[in-house]
Amino acid sequence: MIEYLTDTEDAEVEKFMKRHNENFQKKVSDIEMIYYHEVNHIPIDIQAIEFLKEVIEKETNPEKKEKYLESLKKKIPKLKNNLKKLKSLEGILKLTNLSENELRNGTTNFYNLFSDEKEFYYGYLKNSDINSNIAGYKGNVPLNPEASRALVSTIYGNSIKWALKGTQINQEISLKDSKLKILIENEFGEKEVRSDIGFGKGTGTKYIETFTKNLKGNFEKYKISKLGNENPIYGVEIKIPLK
Repeated sequence: MIEYLTDTEDAEVEKFMKRHNENFQKKVSDIEMIYYHEVNHIPIDIQAIEFLKEVIEKETNPEKKEKYLESLKKKIPKLKNNLKKLKSLEGILKLTNLSENELRNGTTNFYNLFSDEKEFYYGYLKNSDINSNIAGYKGNVPLNPEASRALVSTIYGNSIKWALKGTQINQEISLKDSKLKILIENEFGEKEVRSDIGFGKGTGTKYIETFTKNLKGNFEKYKISKLGNENPIYGVEIKIPLK
C-alpha cells in the first residue's frame, strides 16, 4: 500500500482506513466516537501520503520525482508513530458501557500514560519549544488501562491544541488516602494553535465527564495556576476515589 512500511504496518493502515470510512457512514457509539476523536488526524495523514504517492507515480521529471520521494520518506516516520498511537487506543473499542465496574477493571500507571503522550508529540514539542513536565506518583492504580489511556490522550491533546510556543505543559499525579488526583495545565492563548486534534464539538469533554462521574469522581477546570505556569492558564483537575 505505502512504500517504506512493513507488510504488517500496511495491513494495519488498510484495516484502520476501511473501518474509518465504514463507520463514518453510520452512527457510531459513544465509545467508538471517543476513539475517532483521538485519532481523527491520522486519516488525513494517510490520505496525504497516498496523494503524494500518486504524484510520484505520474511525475516524469527526475529531479522533481526525487524531491517528492524525499518528502515521502520524511512523512513515513510520522505515519509509523501514528500507527503506534492507533494500536495503543484500540483497546477502548472492546469496552461496552463505561460502567463503574468496567472502569475499575484492571490497573493503570498514569505517569507512564503521560510519558507516552509526551513521546508521541515529541517532534511537535521540540519544534514549538514547549516543555512537558510530568511529576508525582509513579505507581499503578486499579483503573481500566484502555479507558484511562483515552482519558489521558484527551486531556493532553487539549493542552497541545492550545499551548503557545515557548511555554509549558505541566502534569501532576498524586495519590493520598485512596484518592487519585490528576492535574494538567498549559499557558493559554486566545486562539487554538492546532485545529487537527479532536472534533471541536465537545466530544472529549463529554468523555472526561462520563469517566469521572461513573467513578463517583470530580472533574473541574481552573484558571489560576497550581503547577507553576504563568497565568493565564487552562487547567484541568480530576479527582477519583479508589476502592
